[in-house]
Amino acid sequence: MRILTPQIVYMSRRMKGIKNFLLSIIRRHHIILSVIVFLIYIVLIYQSDVSSLFTASAILPADLDSYYSSVRSALSGNDPYSDAIYHTSGPPLVLLFYLPFAFLSPAAARIVLTCLNLLGGALSCFLIAKKMWPTYALLASSVLNVLLFLTFPARHGILMGQPLLIILAFLTYTMVAPSTFSSGVSLGFAAIGKTYLGLASLPWFLKNKRAFFACFVTVLFFIVLAFPVIKPEYYLSYVDQKLAGVAFGAPSPSPSTNLDYLNQSMRAVFSRLHIETLFLPIYKLILVASLCYLFFFSSIVSAVVISILISPIVWQYYFVLLFPVYILLLPCIIKHRMSLVVWIFSFLLSFSHFAFLDHADSTFLNGLLASHNFLGGILLLVLAIKHSNRLKVVIDNNAPV
Repeated sequence: MRILTPQIVYMSRRMKGIKNFLLSIIRRHHIILSVIVFLIYIVLIYQSDVSSLFTASAILPADLDSYYSSVRSALSGNDPYSDAIYHTSGPPLVLLFYLPFAFLSPAAARIVLTCLNLLGGALSCFLIAKKMWPTYALLASSVLNVLLFLTFPARHGILMGQPLLIILAFLTYTMVAPSTFSSGVSLGFAAIGKTYLGLASLPWFLKNKRAFFACFVTVLFFIVLAFPVIKPEYYLSYVDQKLAGVAFGAPSPSPSTNLDYLNQSMRAVFSRLHIETLFLPIYKLILVASLCYLFFFSSIVSAVVISILISPIVWQYYFVLLFPVYILLLPCIIKHRMSLVVWIFSFLLSFSHFAFLDHADSTFLNGLLASHNFLGGILLLVLAIKHSNRLKVVIDNNAPV
């Protein structure tokens, strides 16, 4: 039995007093605080490299340049997977997300995509805040928006010209909304942007056929709608020329001076750890086990994490898509000390970048350190599975923290 000493009682009362004082300030001044936090967010954007994307002299970000060129090639009637000038390892489905930007000038496409990414991030944070802190949604979303922008994957994804924060908004709506037709449509849009996210719909196949059908039909509808530009033969060309190598190609041994740090796919992790010969048999086993779990046991939240971890192409900036999972899990683990420690550790692993690893030698220890995003995702999956029942209650009942 725990004995409460006078010192413990005093500290407990003191902490409770501080908590009540802070809550009273938030209740009375949450609008002013929201404005202050928003101004901090604007300053962060201005001081970061993201602001350079709004200058006239800026070039197209690398990924936007690749997909922009591929779509323009398709608009000209050329197969983007046989054209040596334009190379992308992404499937034709992803080109649909970039199709509207191909009708803009390169400078306009860059600025519009950057603005939409920032708006997508803000919308995602607002959806989370509205679900968890409805009374102070504006302030909570402003704080979350700052936290999101401070993560390396969010900023780097914008700088690479990826529409990840737009996809994040669709993904967040899917997780916080009831599993209905609209959440299925939302996941369908997310899957168009990142094809592997379509795996997250598998838990609905047996439990909620309406949402699964909505996701499937959304993707199929836009594939057919874009056939005049993204032709059926391009899908066949991708399957013939790219898919097998991307999904099941054996990893090359990691060069002694290159950790391929930005690459956080399972293939790259095995290569960095110099156990690339084990990749294919283990990956196939994990793939089968993951699909079985997704069909029969997984929640939509755990499915999102799994779909990212088992994807054959995973860059560091893809981990920004895990942001809503971390925040939604917070009330589930806040009173469990060990889970909270794991949550903090996982959050730091998933959203950090260590510059010294960019050019570090390819040793086992460096390879393990360079796989921190993937390892953070594994820890997050463990937490999501362990607290799945509580997480379901938080999401379904709109339970505020």
